[in-house]
Amino acid sequence: MRSTGTGWAFGVGRVGSILGPVIGGQLLAFGLPLGMLFAAASMPILISASALFFLGAGGLTTGDHPAAARLLTQSLGISRDLGDRLGQANALSNLGYLLRATGDYPGASRALQEALDISRATGNQFGQAIALASLGAVRLAAGDYPAAARTLAEGLATARAIGDRLGQTGALTSLGKVRRLTGDYPGAIAVLDEALELSRELGSAFGQAGALVEIGAIRRLAGDRPAAAQALSQALGLYRDLGDPAGQASALNEQGMLHLAGGDPGTSADCHRQSLELAREIGQPREEGVALAGLARCALSAGDPVSAEAGLREAGEVLARIGAPEAADVAADLAALLAAPQAAPQA
Repeated sequence: MRSTGTGWAFGVGRVGSILGPVIGGQLLAFGLPLGMLFAAASMPILISASALFFLGAGGLTTGDHPAAARLLTQSLGISRDLGDRLGQANALSNLGYLLRATGDYPGASRALQEALDISRATGNQFGQAIALASLGAVRLAAGDYPAAARTLAEGLATARAIGDRLGQTGALTSLGKVRRLTGDYPGAIAVLDEALELSRELGSAFGQAGALVEIGAIRRLAGDRPAAAQALSQALGLYRDLGDPAGQASALNEQGMLHLAGGDPGTSADCHRQSLELAREIGQPREEGVALAGLARCALSAGDPVSAEAGLREAGEVLARIGAPEAADVAADLAALLAAPQAAPQA
Protein backbone atom coordinates (compact mmCIF):
# COMPACT_ATOMS: atom_id res chain seq x y z
CA MET A 1 0.00 0.00 0.00
CA ARG A 2 2.85 2.37 0.89
CA SER A 3 4.64 1.78 -2.41
CA THR A 4 1.40 2.29 -4.34
CA GLY A 5 0.80 5.63 -2.58
CA THR A 6 4.34 6.77 -3.31
CA GLY A 7 3.94 5.83 -6.97
CA TRP A 8 0.74 7.85 -7.24
CA ALA A 9 2.40 10.83 -5.57
CA PHE A 10 5.31 10.77 -8.05
CA GLY A 11 2.88 10.37 -10.93
CA VAL A 12 0.75 13.34 -9.93
CA GLY A 13 3.88 15.40 -9.39
CA ARG A 14 5.12 14.62 -12.92
CA VAL A 15 1.77 15.54 -14.44
CA GLY A 16 1.94 18.87 -12.60
CA SER A 17 5.46 19.55 -13.82
CA ILE A 18 4.29 19.02 -17.40
CA LEU A 19 1.00 20.91 -17.24
CA GLY A 20 2.27 23.85 -15.17
CA PRO A 21 4.46 25.45 -17.85
CA VAL A 22 1.90 24.69 -20.58
CA ILE A 23 -0.96 26.37 -18.68
CA GLY A 24 1.26 29.26 -17.64
CA GLY A 25 2.33 29.86 -21.24
CA GLN A 26 -1.26 29.84 -22.46
CA LEU A 27 -2.34 32.33 -19.78
CA LEU A 28 0.49 34.68 -20.73
CA ALA A 29 -0.48 34.31 -24.39
CA PHE A 30 -4.03 35.36 -23.46
CA GLY A 31 -2.62 38.55 -21.95
CA LEU A 32 -2.82 37.69 -18.25
CA PRO A 33 -0.56 40.12 -16.30
CA LEU A 34 2.56 38.50 -14.88
CA GLY A 35 1.70 39.62 -11.33
CA MET A 36 -1.66 37.88 -11.47
CA LEU A 37 0.00 34.74 -12.79
CA PHE A 38 2.38 34.60 -9.84
CA ALA A 39 -0.47 35.32 -7.46
CA ALA A 40 -2.45 32.41 -8.90
CA ALA A 41 0.59 30.13 -8.62
CA SER A 42 1.00 30.99 -4.94
CA MET A 43 -2.61 30.19 -4.04
CA PRO A 44 -2.05 26.45 -3.37
CA ILE A 45 0.81 27.33 -1.00
CA LEU A 46 -1.35 29.93 0.76
CA ILE A 47 -4.14 27.38 1.13
CA SER A 48 -1.65 24.89 2.57
CA ALA A 49 -0.47 27.48 5.12
CA SER A 50 -4.08 28.19 6.13
CA ALA A 51 -4.83 24.47 6.46
CA LEU A 52 -1.76 23.96 8.66
CA PHE A 53 -2.80 26.93 10.79
CA PHE A 54 -6.32 25.60 11.42
CA LEU A 55 -5.04 22.08 12.13
CA GLY A 56 -2.54 23.52 14.60
CA ALA A 57 -5.22 25.64 16.28
CA GLY A 58 -7.34 22.50 16.61
CA GLY A 59 -4.45 20.77 18.35
CA LEU A 60 -4.44 23.52 20.99
CA THR A 61 -8.06 22.79 21.91
CA THR A 62 -7.59 19.02 22.12
CA GLY A 63 -4.33 19.29 24.07
CA ASP A 64 -2.11 17.75 21.36
CA HIS A 65 0.63 20.32 21.93
CA PRO A 66 3.48 18.64 20.01
CA ALA A 67 1.36 18.33 16.86
CA ALA A 68 0.04 21.88 17.29
CA ALA A 69 3.58 23.26 17.63
CA ARG A 70 4.76 21.43 14.52
CA LEU A 71 1.81 22.53 12.37
CA LEU A 72 1.85 26.15 13.54
CA THR A 73 5.61 26.40 12.96
CA GLN A 74 5.15 25.07 9.42
CA SER A 75 2.31 27.53 8.82
CA LEU A 76 4.46 30.39 10.11
CA GLY A 77 7.34 29.40 7.82
CA ILE A 78 5.14 29.27 4.73
CA SER A 79 3.51 32.61 5.61
CA ARG A 80 6.95 34.20 5.96
CA ASP A 81 8.10 32.77 2.63
CA LEU A 82 5.01 34.23 0.96
CA GLY A 83 5.25 37.56 2.77
CA ASP A 84 1.76 36.95 4.19
CA ARG A 85 1.89 39.18 7.27
CA LEU A 86 -1.67 38.38 8.36
CA GLY A 87 -0.84 34.68 8.29
CA GLN A 88 2.33 35.34 10.27
CA ALA A 89 0.47 37.26 12.96
CA ASN A 90 -2.19 34.55 13.29
CA ALA A 91 0.39 31.75 13.55
CA LEU A 92 2.50 33.71 16.05
CA SER A 93 -0.53 34.44 18.25
CA ASN A 94 -1.41 30.77 18.42
CA LEU A 95 2.21 29.79 19.01
CA GLY A 96 2.28 32.28 21.88
CA TYR A 97 -0.83 30.66 23.38
CA LEU A 98 0.81 27.24 23.04
CA LEU A 99 4.10 28.33 24.60
CA ARG A 100 2.25 29.88 27.53
CA ALA A 101 0.33 26.64 28.10
CA THR A 102 3.57 24.64 28.14
CA GLY A 103 5.28 27.05 30.54
CA ASP A 104 7.66 28.81 28.13
CA TYR A 105 6.74 32.35 29.17
CA PRO A 106 9.76 34.08 27.54
CA GLY A 107 9.11 32.30 24.24
CA ALA A 108 5.42 33.12 24.44
CA SER A 109 6.19 36.80 25.07
CA ARG A 110 8.51 36.97 22.05
CA ALA A 111 5.98 35.33 19.71
CA LEU A 112 3.10 37.51 20.90
CA GLN A 113 5.13 40.71 20.80
CA GLU A 114 6.04 39.96 17.18
CA ALA A 115 2.38 39.25 16.39
CA LEU A 116 1.44 42.56 18.02
CA ASP A 117 4.12 44.46 16.08
CA ILE A 118 2.94 42.99 12.78
CA SER A 119 -0.70 43.77 13.58
CA ARG A 120 0.16 47.36 14.46
CA ALA A 121 2.28 47.81 11.33
CA THR A 122 -0.55 46.54 9.12
CA GLY A 123 -3.31 48.42 10.97
CA ASN A 124 -4.99 45.16 11.98
CA GLN A 125 -6.89 46.11 15.15
CA PHE A 126 -8.46 42.68 15.46
CA GLY A 127 -5.00 41.11 15.52
CA GLN A 128 -3.86 43.74 18.03
CA ALA A 129 -6.72 42.89 20.39
CA ILE A 130 -5.90 39.16 20.24
CA ALA A 131 -2.17 39.66 20.75
CA LEU A 132 -2.67 42.11 23.63
CA ALA A 133 -5.07 39.80 25.47
CA SER A 134 -2.71 36.84 25.05
CA LEU A 135 0.35 38.88 26.01
CA GLY A 136 -1.47 40.09 29.12
CA ALA A 137 -2.27 36.47 30.02
CA VAL A 138 1.43 35.56 29.70
CA ARG A 139 2.46 38.42 31.99
CA LEU A 140 -0.24 37.29 34.41
CA ALA A 141 1.05 33.71 34.38
CA ALA A 142 4.59 34.97 35.00
CA GLY A 143 3.42 36.99 38.02
CA ASP A 144 3.94 40.49 36.59
CA TYR A 145 0.51 41.74 37.66
CA PRO A 146 0.95 45.49 36.98
CA ALA A 147 2.17 44.86 33.41
CA ALA A 148 -0.57 42.27 32.91
CA ALA A 149 -3.26 44.73 34.04
CA ARG A 150 -1.99 47.45 31.69
CA THR A 151 -1.74 45.12 28.69
CA LEU A 152 -5.16 43.57 29.30
CA ALA A 153 -6.78 46.99 29.72
CA GLU A 154 -5.32 48.05 26.36
CA GLY A 155 -6.52 44.83 24.75
CA LEU A 156 -9.99 45.27 26.21
CA ALA A 157 -10.19 48.87 24.97
CA THR A 158 -9.10 47.77 21.48
CA ALA A 159 -11.66 44.96 21.40
CA ARG A 160 -14.42 47.35 22.49
CA ALA A 161 -13.41 49.93 19.91
CA ILE A 162 -13.85 47.45 17.05
CA GLY A 163 -16.89 45.69 18.52
CA ASP A 164 -15.06 42.39 19.09
CA ARG A 165 -17.29 40.96 21.82
CA LEU A 166 -15.58 37.57 21.90
CA GLY A 167 -12.22 39.27 22.34
CA GLN A 168 -13.68 41.27 25.20
CA THR A 169 -14.61 38.09 27.09
CA GLY A 170 -11.04 36.80 27.07
CA ALA A 171 -9.56 40.11 28.20
CA LEU A 172 -12.22 40.53 30.91
CA THR A 173 -11.63 37.03 32.29
CA SER A 174 -7.86 37.51 32.50
CA LEU A 175 -8.36 40.95 34.03
CA GLY A 176 -10.65 39.35 36.62
CA LYS A 177 -7.88 36.91 37.52
CA VAL A 178 -5.39 39.77 37.95
CA ARG A 179 -7.80 41.51 40.32
CA ARG A 180 -8.40 38.27 42.24
CA LEU A 181 -4.68 37.66 42.69
CA THR A 182 -4.14 41.24 43.87
CA GLY A 183 -6.99 41.00 46.40
CA ASP A 184 -9.62 43.11 44.61
CA TYR A 185 -12.50 40.62 44.83
CA PRO A 186 -15.36 43.09 44.14
CA GLY A 187 -13.54 44.44 41.07
CA ALA A 188 -12.81 40.91 39.92
CA ILE A 189 -16.44 39.81 40.23
CA ALA A 190 -17.60 42.88 38.29
CA VAL A 191 -15.49 42.12 35.21
CA LEU A 192 -16.04 38.36 35.45
CA ASP A 193 -19.82 38.77 35.57
CA GLU A 194 -19.53 40.91 32.43
CA ALA A 195 -17.39 38.24 30.76
CA LEU A 196 -19.87 35.51 31.69
CA GLU A 197 -22.85 37.49 30.42
CA LEU A 198 -21.12 38.27 27.10
CA SER A 199 -20.09 34.63 26.67
CA ARG A 200 -23.64 33.44 27.23
CA GLU A 201 -25.00 35.97 24.73
CA LEU A 202 -22.45 34.80 22.16
CA GLY A 203 -22.97 31.11 22.93
CA SER A 204 -19.28 30.71 23.79
CA ALA A 205 -18.96 27.68 26.06
CA PHE A 206 -15.22 28.23 26.33
CA GLY A 207 -15.69 31.82 27.49
CA GLN A 208 -18.33 30.78 30.02
CA ALA A 209 -16.10 28.05 31.46
CA GLY A 210 -13.12 30.37 31.88
CA ALA A 211 -15.17 33.01 33.69
CA LEU A 212 -16.85 30.39 35.90
CA VAL A 213 -13.51 28.96 37.07
CA GLU A 214 -12.41 32.40 38.21
CA ILE A 215 -15.77 33.13 39.84
CA GLY A 216 -15.53 29.79 41.65
CA ALA A 217 -12.03 30.64 42.91
CA ILE A 218 -13.20 34.00 44.28
CA ARG A 219 -16.25 32.46 45.98
CA ARG A 220 -13.94 29.86 47.58
CA LEU A 221 -11.60 32.54 48.89
CA ALA A 222 -14.56 34.53 50.22
CA GLY A 223 -15.83 31.44 52.09
CA ASP A 224 -18.98 30.95 49.98
CA ARG A 225 -18.43 27.24 49.30
CA PRO A 226 -21.90 26.43 47.86
CA ALA A 227 -21.58 29.19 45.23
CA ALA A 228 -18.00 28.14 44.49
CA ALA A 229 -19.03 24.49 44.07
CA GLN A 230 -21.83 25.43 41.67
CA ALA A 231 -19.60 27.63 39.50
CA LEU A 232 -16.77 25.08 39.35
CA SER A 233 -19.11 22.19 38.58
CA GLN A 234 -20.59 24.15 35.66
CA ALA A 235 -17.12 25.05 34.40
CA LEU A 236 -15.88 21.45 34.55
CA GLY A 237 -18.98 20.21 32.71
CA LEU A 238 -18.46 22.77 29.93
CA TYR A 239 -14.78 21.90 29.56
CA ARG A 240 -15.62 18.20 29.37
CA ASP A 241 -18.24 18.86 26.69
CA LEU A 242 -15.63 20.86 24.76
CA GLY A 243 -13.02 18.13 25.10
CA ASP A 244 -10.59 20.67 26.59
CA PRO A 245 -8.15 18.83 28.93
CA ALA A 246 -6.32 22.00 29.97
CA GLY A 247 -9.54 23.62 31.13
CA GLN A 248 -10.53 20.44 32.96
CA ALA A 249 -7.19 20.36 34.78
CA SER A 250 -7.66 23.95 35.94
CA ALA A 251 -11.23 23.39 37.13
CA LEU A 252 -10.29 20.15 38.92
CA ASN A 253 -7.47 21.86 40.80
CA GLU A 254 -9.87 24.57 41.94
CA GLN A 255 -12.35 21.90 43.05
CA GLY A 256 -9.57 20.17 44.96
CA MET A 257 -8.74 23.38 46.85
CA LEU A 258 -12.44 23.89 47.60
CA HIS A 259 -12.87 20.38 49.06
CA LEU A 260 -9.76 20.75 51.21
CA ALA A 261 -11.06 24.07 52.56
CA GLY A 262 -14.29 22.24 53.42
CA GLY A 263 -12.42 19.58 55.41
CA ASP A 264 -12.59 16.77 52.85
CA PRO A 265 -8.97 15.87 51.97
CA GLY A 266 -9.99 12.58 50.37
CA THR A 267 -12.21 14.14 47.69
CA SER A 268 -9.70 16.95 47.32
CA ALA A 269 -6.92 14.45 46.57
CA ASP A 270 -9.11 12.71 43.97
CA CYS A 271 -9.62 16.02 42.15
CA HIS A 272 -5.92 16.86 42.21
CA ARG A 273 -4.97 13.37 40.96
CA GLN A 274 -7.30 13.74 37.97
CA SER A 275 -5.84 17.17 37.27
CA LEU A 276 -2.28 15.85 37.57
CA GLU A 277 -2.98 13.06 35.08
CA LEU A 278 -4.47 15.48 32.54
CA ALA A 279 -1.71 18.07 33.01
CA ARG A 280 1.04 15.50 32.47
CA GLU A 281 -0.76 14.02 29.49
CA ILE A 282 -0.82 17.35 27.64
CA GLY A 283 2.42 18.77 29.04
CA GLN A 284 1.02 21.65 31.09
CA PRO A 285 3.52 22.26 33.92
CA ARG A 286 1.64 24.96 35.80
CA GLU A 287 -1.41 22.80 36.47
CA GLU A 288 0.93 19.85 37.18
CA GLY A 289 2.69 21.87 39.88
CA VAL A 290 -0.57 23.13 41.36
CA ALA A 291 -1.94 19.56 41.47
CA LEU A 292 1.23 18.25 43.16
CA ALA A 293 1.04 21.02 45.75
CA GLY A 294 -2.63 20.23 46.34
CA LEU A 295 -1.86 16.55 46.90
CA ALA A 296 0.91 17.50 49.33
CA ARG A 297 -1.46 19.69 51.34
CA CYS A 298 -3.98 16.83 51.41
CA ALA A 299 -1.27 14.51 52.75
CA LEU A 300 -0.40 17.04 55.46
CA SER A 301 -4.08 17.39 56.38
CA ALA A 302 -4.29 13.59 56.66
CA GLY A 303 -1.29 13.51 59.03
CA ASP A 304 1.39 12.36 56.59
CA PRO A 305 4.16 15.01 56.75
CA VAL A 306 6.69 12.81 54.95
CA SER A 307 4.55 12.56 51.80
CA ALA A 308 3.65 16.22 52.15
CA GLU A 309 7.32 17.26 52.17
CA ALA A 310 8.13 15.13 49.12
CA GLY A 311 5.11 16.49 47.25
CA LEU A 312 5.89 20.11 48.06
CA ARG A 313 9.50 19.69 46.92
CA GLU A 314 8.39 18.18 43.61
CA ALA A 315 5.72 20.87 43.12
CA GLY A 316 8.22 23.60 43.87
CA GLU A 317 10.68 22.26 41.32
CA VAL A 318 8.03 22.10 38.59
CA LEU A 319 6.70 25.60 39.27
CA ALA A 320 10.12 27.21 39.74
CA ARG A 321 11.30 25.74 36.43
CA ILE A 322 8.73 27.80 34.52
CA GLY A 323 8.93 30.86 36.76
CA ALA A 324 5.35 30.51 38.03
CA PRO A 325 4.47 32.78 40.97
CA GLU A 326 2.84 29.83 42.78
CA ALA A 327 6.37 28.55 43.46
CA ALA A 328 6.70 31.15 46.24
CA ASP A 329 3.57 29.83 48.00
CA VAL A 330 4.87 26.27 47.80
CA ALA A 331 8.26 27.33 49.17
CA ALA A 332 6.52 29.07 52.09
CA ASP A 333 4.45 25.94 52.85
CA LEU A 334 7.56 23.77 52.73
CA ALA A 335 9.47 26.10 55.05
CA ALA A 336 6.58 26.08 57.54
CA LEU A 337 6.42 22.29 57.40
CA LEU A 338 10.14 21.90 58.03
CA ALA A 339 10.04 24.41 60.90
CA ALA A 340 7.12 22.70 62.62
CA PRO A 341 7.99 20.28 65.46
CA GLN A 342 7.51 16.72 64.37
CA ALA A 343 5.34 14.42 66.49
CA ALA A 344 7.34 11.81 68.35
CA PRO A 345 6.81 8.25 67.08
CA GLN A 346 4.49 6.17 69.20
CA ALA A 347 5.99 3.28 71.16
